[in-house]
Amino acid sequence: MGDVLNNGMLSFNRRDNVTFASRISGAGGLTQIGPGTLTLVSNSTYTGGTTIAAGTLQLGDGGTTGSIVGDVLNNGMLSFNRRDNVTFASRISGAGGLTQIGPGTLTLTNANPYTGVTTIGSGSTLALTGAASVAQSGGLINNGTFDISGTAGGATITNLNGTGKVQMGSQSLSVVNAGGSFSGTLLGNGALTLRGGGLWILNGDNSDFTGTTDVVGGELEVGDINTPSAKLGSHVQVGPNGTLRGHGTVLGNVANGGTVAPGGSIGTLSVSGNYTQASTSTLAIEMSPTAASLLNVAGSATLNGTLAITYDPGTYTAKRYTIVTAMRGVIGQFSSVTQTLLAGANLNNMSAVIGYEANDVTLTLDTAIASLGTVIVAPRNTSIFTASGSMSVMSAHAATSGLLERAARRTGGGYPSASEFSGVSAGDAAADGSSGSPALWATASGVHIKVGATNAQPGFQANQYGFLAGYENNRGDYTVGVASGYTHSDLSELSTANSGTTDNLRLAMYASRDVGAINIAGTIGYGIDFLSQKRPFEGVGTAQGDHIGQEFTAAAQASVSIGVGRFVLTPRAGLRYAYFHANGFSESGAQGQNLRVGTDNVRSLQPFVGVTLDKSFGDAIRPVNVQLRVGYAREVLDAGRAINVTSQDSTLFVAPGTDLPHGYLNAGVSVGMSLSKRLDISLAYDTLINTNHVSAQAGTFKMNYRF
Repeated sequence: MGDVLNNGMLSFNRRDNVTFASRISGAGGLTQIGPGTLTLVSNSTYTGGTTIAAGTLQLGDGGTTGSIVGDVLNNGMLSFNRRDNVTFASRISGAGGLTQIGPGTLTLTNANPYTGVTTIGSGSTLALTGAASVAQSGGLINNGTFDISGTAGGATITNLNGTGKVQMGSQSLSVVNAGGSFSGTLLGNGALTLRGGGLWILNGDNSDFTGTTDVVGGELEVGDINTPSAKLGSHVQVGPNGTLRGHGTVLGNVANGGTVAPGGSIGTLSVSGNYTQASTSTLAIEMSPTAASLLNVAGSATLNGTLAITYDPGTYTAKRYTIVTAMRGVIGQFSSVTQTLLAGANLNNMSAVIGYEANDVTLTLDTAIASLGTVIVAPRNTSIFTASGSMSVMSAHAATSGLLERAARRTGGGYPSASEFSGVSAGDAAADGSSGSPALWATASGVHIKVGATNAQPGFQANQYGFLAGYENNRGDYTVGVASGYTHSDLSELSTANSGTTDNLRLAMYASRDVGAINIAGTIGYGIDFLSQKRPFEGVGTAQGDHIGQEFTAAAQASVSIGVGRFVLTPRAGLRYAYFHANGFSESGAQGQNLRVGTDNVRSLQPFVGVTLDKSFGDAIRPVNVQLRVGYAREVLDAGRAINVTSQDSTLFVAPGTDLPHGYLNAGVSVGMSLSKRLDISLAYDTLINTNHVSAQAGTFKMNYRF
């Protein structure tokens, strides 16, 4: 293929990867709009600009050619792959990213406002000079070398991850709203500034960075729990909104004007220089029954401000902990001491005594009465464990109620009521059908439910959506059917930051028959739940765990349809049962706050009554049915909720939660219609009236197809 003289627009729209070896010149532009990769290996001189609408435009294939001139509007990916040193002086804008994968050095000389991710491959170098910049909002993944030593004012990026090097020289690097970790190395004597929020972890050996580090905002962790060898060579200044934490070593001085938390969980943070704490700052120490965080200072430690102690769950006995060591002496004292425990925890006569020695600060748990030498600190924020199981039981009842309603419709031809949430379940004859023909049906629903606090335990709310679908047919005097469904729930506690999710798969069978004027219906079912809970602890991490649960359900009801003028009145009564069992699991992510959570077993038995009032409109071709309904169910088994949990030192605790509701009063309305002789649909709204610390709103769409 020959060269292209382009005075218009040359566009490439290929979904595969294409190499274009010819030279492109002229006053026109180039557009890459295909999802594949277009590689240019010639030095093109067209002047009409370059647009990347999708896919990747790659300059070079590992050789010494492949270039363009002019600005680039990049909404895909601009990639450089040259083994020689290349300078790109044009402007790069757009929402796309930039990748340097060649073994040479790519130098950018322009301020580039693109917003995508910048990636530097292993063995590659990306250098900035003058006023040049990379994206400040997309983050930088550096597995090669990022060189800002030639800039006029340093660089600002959002996040820095990878295993590469950052050549700072005497320039500054600002990292804003960082998250994740950087296992590479910082080099130079410039200034590193952490701003905004987020937690940024330095896991590399940054001994050769001898400038300054300023933690203006967010959290800087020098070495996570698995990387105590991490080092930061600079002095560190912690601002009022910043936190320094970690398990590694700061080789310079630390001036604490915010928060220093050795470890971040229980661990040791070493300072090779001096440590100074201002009057408005905090040293945060986490303790367990067997260990405590330690600030290990090779120089002197000048103390002031607050000592904040957090007790992990467990059984405490009289013990002496060292929380600060300073080889060149401890100067001053903390002006205040705070202790964080579960609200209402009883320390008996045990108290924390802070001792100041020449080279150490100690914390001694002591008691005035020898027989009261044990302190038990209960775990915090554990009610989310029972909330997940309670939500699964209520969701199981809702599915069961919908199947009872379905079964009763098929044989009787009447209009039995929708059931309440636990379950909120909407129904009407037009969508359920009653002809006795084989039918496929499906329902899709969305629910918001709120369960209030009881027994000093927080309530919770959940947003739930899902579907249930099935097939049914008549077998003699019986209607029989099978159904399966999926439900997803997002759960959050009302007065904590705890949250959880549940994904449920269900399989059920149902049947019904008429006995005179009375319809008898029943169902049995099984479900499997995939549950996840999160419990965040500020400055420590988030304790989280995943586990599996199982559901077994059974229910039966009797209903009768009575004609009242042009209306149909259908009272019903029944009994439903649900059993939920969740496996035990262990949390991770919050060190001393992590718990081993026991099994959860919930049994629920609810007699229920209800009544519906139906009115048909329209004609035989397009019938419309409107239904009003009300129902009530009552829990007759123990509604109390609690689960066993074990702390890191194997102390067993009972973790209570808010009760299951005792009563459920529901009201609803639905409208159903026939779109054809075979296809019916309906829309419904139901509400669970708050009479017993529970309320809900539900919307349902139903479809029924008869063969």
